Amino acid sequence: NATVDYQIDGGTTVNATLDASGAATVVVPSPTDDVIITLSIINDGTCVNPLNNTATASILPLPTITSLEAINNIVCIGSDAAFTVNGTANATVNYSVNGGATQTLTLDASGAYTITIPTIDDPSQVMSLEVSLLEIINSTTLCSNTLSNINATVTIISVPYATIDSDPEPIGTIDPDNPVARYC
Repeated sequence: NATVDYQIDGGTTVNATLDASGAATVVVPSPTDDVIITLSIINDGTCVNPLNNTATASILPLPTITSLEAINNIVCIGSDAAFTVNGTANATVNYSVNGGATQTLTLDASGAYTITIPTIDDPSQVMSLEVSLLEIINSTTLCSNTLSNINATVTIISVPYATIDSDPEPIGTIDPDNPVARYC
């Protein structure tokens, strides 16, 4: 099998052995910018031929989240809990609420979205809502980025209720010199 000498971005010459079909894979670990690969020599064991083939691999940026924030950290039951998400414009974001099923949102052209979650006056209502961002996908390039530890929480508080007893019983007797009755 033949070997091919190549350079990555004009760096040190390395070689790759071609397989039976005449192909080889070149791995560039964690590139952050476009990569230029130049083939310089092919050697089949009998003949050595110079090459001057160049290819550029375009490296696309990963989509990112710039912020996730609760609009209000505390809301009363019956009010909406709202969270703002900011990141790569027009990207799709997968998220969960309190570790539940994965849900999807799409950031607008400015890279923003507001998640609104209604709360209900129900004793089984959880007393906090945590939104966790799981993944962001660039809808144009389809590049994706797995997210971790991007969370925001809203605490839900009960609305206090006042009651009035319509038939109170007086406590004790009324003093004519101080005519204030006490009721419970």
